[in-house]
Amino acid sequence: MSLVVEEGQPGRAAGRFVDAGRQPFLAPTGEDADGAVGVPLVFDGARPNIAEFGDRWVSVTGVLRDLRLHVSTLTRGGAGSAAPAAEVAGGGDDSARRSRTVEQEASAERDFPMERRLPAETRLIEQGLLVDAWTEEETGRRIALATDPESVRVALAPHHPGLIEVIPSRWDLRLLDDIRSQVPDEILLAFGSSVGNDHQLRLAMTLLHLPAAVAQRLAGYPADALDVRVLIRPAPGTG
Repeated sequence: MSLVVEEGQPGRAAGRFVDAGRQPFLAPTGEDADGAVGVPLVFDGARPNIAEFGDRWVSVTGVLRDLRLHVSTLTRGGAGSAAPAAEVAGGGDDSARRSRTVEQEASAERDFPMERRLPAETRLIEQGLLVDAWTEEETGRRIALATDPESVRVALAPHHPGLIEVIPSRWDLRLLDDIRSQVPDEILLAFGSSVGNDHQLRLAMTLLHLPAAVAQRLAGYPADALDVRVLIRPAPGTG
């Protein structure tokens, strides 16, 4: 199913209804409480009864205008409803993601949050030889994702004797940064990185909506290099 929704088209979204005074919004997860990562809502008619909808999971349909969803219908979810599953545009198996997914608000510096690392690892990243490194909680091994595995192995083996595993990376950080640059800031709500069971680093992005032009640009990159969560999706019968 296509996830493309353009300005002026009908769309739908789901999340926790948060009343923020003049700008109510949908928070897609329980942690998104300040509206930085959420769907701004506009009620052209009467505002909903906050006692009925406030802080509850709801489904909304409406028209996307000026980066806000102008509400046509607002339906409350059942008691105890869980956060809706993310719809992903791009490659990779979302069920295979490990807990190393990190996202930050898009207003933050354009950088990929990483664990604290040794100076030797920092130098290798600056040289473009190392993409990421982390320690496996289960085994204590240091996993290094590298564009030049042999050079990284030689440089890091003395720092992690017997506990270093170097895995070839299918792309470098420049590719991920280039992907990030294809998305306009006004629709990019958050971005960061994720690592799947294949130990490959991916760019993780949350978009307010997905315009056709952006979808076309992203389609030119390796599908496994990105995970895209889209908050406003096509309304039923339009996707």
